[in-house]
Amino acid sequence: MEFEITALAARSERGLFGTMLNGYEATVVDSEGNTYGVSQLEHESPQWGVDSAFSKNGYPYFSNGFGCRVVKVRAIADEIAQALNTRRDKLAAEIAAAEAKAKAEAEASPAAQ
Repeated sequence: MEFEITALAARSERGLFGTMLNGYEATVVDSEGNTYGVSQLEHESPQWGVDSAFSKNGYPYFSNGFGCRVVKVRAIADEIAQALNTRRDKLAAEIAAAEAKAKAEAEASPAAQ
């Protein structure tokens, strides 16, 4: 199966009834040109849910919002999920390193003392 991950980002937003949805979202394009919006909420690892699917000409097969879990969740193929998890782990490490650096710089600044 050939595919391309065209975007991957960490995302947090308020969900239904004010609960926080924390996780990752990505866009995947398959070899036929179909585009899938997928997400993985923090308690769903290692699987990714498909939030939207569009044909190569933009026809919407279905489209739900980020992390929508009030409808039946369609899972992405294992091969794609593995590639997404690898990219997610790299992104999470980069985010953690940037946060640690910012914290260390804030603690070392004269204003913090």
